[in-house]
Amino acid sequence: MKFPWRLFFLVLGLGVFGFFLHQIGPDQIWENLRKLGWMTPVVLIPFTVVYVLDALAWRISFGSQRPEGIGFLTYLRIRWCGESINYILPTAYVGGEVVKVYLLHKRGVDPTIGASASVVSKSCQTLAMVIFIAGGAFAALPYLPEDSPARRGMMIVAGLAFVAIGVLFWLQRRGLFKTMLDVVRLLRLKITALEKRSEHFARMDDRVRSFYRNERGCFFASTFVFLLGWLGDTLEIMVACAFLGLAIDWQMSFSLEAFIAVAKAIGMFSPGSIGVQESGVIFLFHVFALPAAIGVSYALIRRFREFVFGIIGWALIATDGYSLKGLTREAAADAKALD
Repeated sequence: MKFPWRLFFLVLGLGVFGFFLHQIGPDQIWENLRKLGWMTPVVLIPFTVVYVLDALAWRISFGSQRPEGIGFLTYLRIRWCGESINYILPTAYVGGEVVKVYLLHKRGVDPTIGASASVVSKSCQTLAMVIFIAGGAFAALPYLPEDSPARRGMMIVAGLAFVAIGVLFWLQRRGLFKTMLDVVRLLRLKITALEKRSEHFARMDDRVRSFYRNERGCFFASTFVFLLGWLGDTLEIMVACAFLGLAIDWQMSFSLEAFIAVAKAIGMFSPGSIGVQESGVIFLFHVFALPAAIGVSYALIRRFREFVFGIIGWALIATDGYSLKGLTREAAADAKALD
């Protein structure tokens, strides 16, 4: 997506969030945040568990081609680095995947294997997210009036998500990169980089198809562990709201987190979904008739958590001897060298 559109999403999201901040008042929000006190680090625990589960799911997605000699902590470290890139670069979560493939390559892993596992793991994670969103939509029904537009909207989103995942897996069975090249050629576009790497992309398509055909156990295991990660996200809302003085049950927390994921996906082209995610959190608190001040406070807590995890990821990048700019530049150069 071009820069003007990225800027548009960023400004729009920040504008809406700023409006809510003004309406509620900073004093009330600050008073809520003060309730956390020395318990603030506890709010970070659920997402730490999520990071561990997601790293495990990514490791499983390598299947029988899992590299020898790379321990789980290395997978966790590399994934953490990749996610920190996604927090700050508006690349629809692609930039972090490129960095993960590069860091694995520097540890002796064939880039084709790393990239194929990236495609598979993102597919498993997306499928888990769709199941999670659909579950959240059904979990929300008891809290919403039957004639509520939000109720209908949630069911529509859940249905569209399943259609999208069906299209995604159909494309991968056909050959994701083959389809992309076919479309480019059909439109008579000349993209030299794609043409030069057609054989590389063909090997990746073969690897992805082989995974789905021959390693279904790993596919289901990876999806299941990713789903556990999404479910783990719901604990953060429960813990944070409890410290802020609002008791919500797991079912409502499940519903909220499911559609916060939708809001975050909508804002994927804005750096870190800044503004869009916050506005989505506040809107959902309004839909569920929860205090708006608590919604704003939780949105800020969530952003603080992402900032902390991003800082840790950048520190891990630095200990590998890279700067953010240097890492992204070398990852791009490494990909180009494979042409």
